[in-house]
Amino acid sequence: MRYTALVLLASGLAEASQASHVLPVDRLVERATGKRRNGTTWAGVIQHFPNTKTIEATWNVPHCAIHKTDVKLASTVSHWVGIDGGADCTALLQAGMACATYGNNEVTYYSWLEFIPKDPQALNLDVGPGDEIYAKLTATSKTSGVFMENRTTGKNETYSATAEEGRPLCFTTTEWIVEESQGHPGLWMETVRMKGCSAANTKGTKINLDGGDIQDRVVDQKRQQRVEVQNKNDFNILYEGRAVNN
Repeated sequence: MRYTALVLLASGLAEASQASHVLPVDRLVERATGKRRNGTTWAGVIQHFPNTKTIEATWNVPHCAIHKTDVKLASTVSHWVGIDGGADCTALLQAGMACATYGNNEVTYYSWLEFIPKDPQALNLDVGPGDEIYAKLTATSKTSGVFMENRTTGKNETYSATAEEGRPLCFTTTEWIVEESQGHPGLWMETVRMKGCSAANTKGTKINLDGGDIQDRVVDQKRQQRVEVQNKNDFNILYEGRAVNN
């Protein structure tokens, strides 16, 4: 996820400056080989799946916490599903939720969507630790739909995202990801379980996690998040970084 803005207020949404997410760095190493890889910003599963039309998953919103020595560090850990993040494509459609700190010793939770290279949009769907979130993307080359539901609160929203002119999707890969876009060790977080992971193409063919590229997140030669695939549709992302009181 690329952030030029996004911070939540207690009663709504407002913008705040954040560093940009540089697309090509991790995307080039995340080509689907069915093997385990390391990256500095992503942990999750990436599938090569031509003519992708939809992708979906359900996951728990984890409790996140700031490390004692990082109280002034701005950091965001986002959890999302996407199309074309693992391809050498100039567009990426993604949607999910995030926990973030902006150097004020507080953690904020929010939902969002982004159609890169456009800026992200904060969504009017409240999320918090312990909530169960469902997200489904339905994509065409220029206009795509995003459905998100907080299954704990019963609230759901449908959104439309439009590609930037001349930057359509390539429909090559699907992704289920936890990301720290700036390559920091990031916030401490509980284990995230992504379940019901599936995708379908324009012919109606469906896939799950089988044969996908598994990626752990490693910063300064230290693993921060590790992926454990549970079955064809579910996987866990475990935090292995510093203890929260460090």
